[in-house]
Amino acid sequence: MFIDASSSSSGFPRFSSGRTDFMAQRTAIAGTEVQWGSNSVVSRRFLWTWDVRPYPYWPDLKSIWADNANWTDGPWVQGKLGLSHVAAVLEAIVGKTGLDLTLLDSSTLQVALEGFIISQRTSARAAIEQLMRAYFFSIKESNGQLVAVPRDGEVVATIDASDCIPMAKNGQETAYVLDRQEDLQLPQTIEVQSYNRLSSYEMQVNAASRGVGQTNDIVLMNLSLVLSDAHGDAIAQTLLSDAWAQRSAVTFQLPVRYAALEPGDVITLQDDALSYRLRVQQVQFGKPGMLRINSVIDASDIWDGYIAPSIGGDGSSVSPLAQTHLEVLDIPALPSDAVDALTLRFAMCGGASDWSGASLLRVSGTGEDAILLTTATPATMGTTATTLGSGTATRFDRLNTVDVILIGDHTLSSVTEAAVLNGANAAVIGDEVIQFTTATLIAPGKYRLSNLLRGRLGTEHFIGAHFAGDRFVLLDEAVLPLTFPTNTIGNSWTLKPVTFGASYTTGASQVVTIAGNSLAPLSPVMGKAVRGGGGDVTFTWLRRTRINGNLADYVDIPLNEASEIYDISVLNGSGAVLRSWQVTSPSQIYTAAQQTSDFGSLQSSYQVQIDQRSALVGPGNAYSATLTVQ
Repeated sequence: MFIDASSSSSGFPRFSSGRTDFMAQRTAIAGTEVQWGSNSVVSRRFLWTWDVRPYPYWPDLKSIWADNANWTDGPWVQGKLGLSHVAAVLEAIVGKTGLDLTLLDSSTLQVALEGFIISQRTSARAAIEQLMRAYFFSIKESNGQLVAVPRDGEVVATIDASDCIPMAKNGQETAYVLDRQEDLQLPQTIEVQSYNRLSSYEMQVNAASRGVGQTNDIVLMNLSLVLSDAHGDAIAQTLLSDAWAQRSAVTFQLPVRYAALEPGDVITLQDDALSYRLRVQQVQFGKPGMLRINSVIDASDIWDGYIAPSIGGDGSSVSPLAQTHLEVLDIPALPSDAVDALTLRFAMCGGASDWSGASLLRVSGTGEDAILLTTATPATMGTTATTLGSGTATRFDRLNTVDVILIGDHTLSSVTEAAVLNGANAAVIGDEVIQFTTATLIAPGKYRLSNLLRGRLGTEHFIGAHFAGDRFVLLDEAVLPLTFPTNTIGNSWTLKPVTFGASYTTGASQVVTIAGNSLAPLSPVMGKAVRGGGGDVTFTWLRRTRINGNLADYVDIPLNEASEIYDISVLNGSGAVLRSWQVTSPSQIYTAAQQTSDFGSLQSSYQVQIDQRSALVGPGNAYSATLTVQ
């Protein structure tokens, strides 16, 4: 059969699975050469077929060659037979240790390998473990040899539970013990980082996630291997499925007639109607005539060893992955936050509708990068096209409007004032938290926001500090909160969002310094200056609280700080501090003598600055006002 997508006679041979295996072709050609290469009966030999077009430009340049889709299953040999294979690389590594290669059986690992980069001094074990993770095999000792055992092995024995030697569990005898690991200890997402030949050997990240479960754990695996995108996806999915399958461990005891069982063997344990497919992890010889078997559940459909060939592209027929946009929100605490938690919020979205999600990496100078979070839910975010003017924080701002241009295919909607007062349509513009009732579509992806509540969550000091190009982030469930230890405050992090499946190098890094605004006290309000007898002035003010300020006990709002401390300063006309105090209650007496010392005489008004102090982050946002003496 000749495979040609443009021909009506194209087809696979009868009984073919339709899979292309370059290693099988290579083995067949090598075997032919062994048999006929020096045989006088065959005087001339040729290999069908070699194309004059150079590999890899053919078939990778899809926009140039019309027949490149036929390369995978067609008769061409270039680009297919020159690759190494896992067995050869394993033998090369083992050979460097000085071990006699006759003691290694790697015959089951005839799987093509595009590249393996060992860029620094490492152990043979560490290098081999990378191969084991990517190609799913284990190595066991058997009859004096190290034997490579692929995961797609056949069942070697079926054992009935009645053959098991009873074990004790919770004071009772049982044929076997089944232990199940808690779901919270298992990964929700596994990401595999590797090199991709079709992307000029740049780093790529392939991810697999479970759609259910309570765990949020993310595992990042760095492989120094050259893998196709399909192979990277297969590894991530297999590792994730394997981790969840192996959460069930089975321990049992067998008589000595099963002594031929070895680690890596796949067996079936039959218990009446129940049947467990198990992979042996450890065989222990215990009491005379008894074996102890430690095993895990083996999922037979996880990996069958097949890796599909891949063809590249020159960009003219391949859409690039959507770039991920990131905004880090170090803003005051939301009502749902814990009182004593340092909470940061992260918003990510793609610039195109085909954005599949992204991981957020915290980049380390030592190369030990950590994944902070991963999400497939895009946040609604963008930038302002106009400048949001100054307004009031005490009532609806019905004068100012702001135009917002959204990234990607997102929409905004209008709500009632009652819904806004109940928390709807909250957003961050610049560093000010606002709410809006009306969102009017004025152009594709562009909205005009009006009827605003300003300076929410104590951000009124950012009113009037806006410009066209401010960030806009809608505060909904797509914005993900994370809590960190309080000793994180002051640290500078380099963060990089990486789109699922994209190269590690494509993400744009951001350097963020953690201020800890979720723990910063809000500025005091409603300052007063009252003159008493002898000319003394008493300054008073009201404090606010970060969370739970609803006066539930009708006495006072919670302090939410270790202690109540304020800094209060009196300033002159140019803003220089003339006198300051640190007090433990919301009032301070400014004596007539102090006023005369500072100003030369008693004044009718005073410019003051007051802030509440936190034991964790220091002074919070300041209340600044010129108070007329009453």
